[in-house]
Amino acid sequence: MTYAARYGINHAFPEFAELEIVESMPRNSPISSVCLDDSILRGLFKQEGILCEGLFAAGIVDTMTSYMYNVDAGYYTAYVITGITAPVDEFCQFENTLAQALASFKFQDSYIEQGVAQNRWETQVALQVGRTLSKDYDFYNKAWHDRQQVYDALS
Repeated sequence: MTYAARYGINHAFPEFAELEIVESMPRNSPISSVCLDDSILRGLFKQEGILCEGLFAAGIVDTMTSYMYNVDAGYYTAYVITGITAPVDEFCQFENTLAQALASFKFQDSYIEQGVAQNRWETQVALQVGRTLSKDYDFYNKAWHDRQQVYDALS
């Protein structure tokens, strides 16, 4: 099972071979302020043996910093990943059409509302977990204070 499928992502990500970054340009996306890098890359690569060209964008965020032996062993996450590609001899011809297609992508209000509802539900679950842990603390604290201290020497 692939990593993506394990988390419910069922589409196939393209695989690039021999990726060569030709140039990198900064991108000013809504998440740029929290990104280590938020750029548009122009690259050449092979896909299924065909030389292709593409423009790719992503915001890279340091999701977890964890230093081991003076090396950051944490992980990074790429957000808002987009790209347009075509065979290298056709990219100039199709770049504008592909970019327009990318720009036409819109979320339906019902999809956004579903996401907001999911966030509200997850927030309520997290708050309930917090209340449960607080009650558990109260039970543990009461049990400790009500303990028979005669057993303290035995433990």
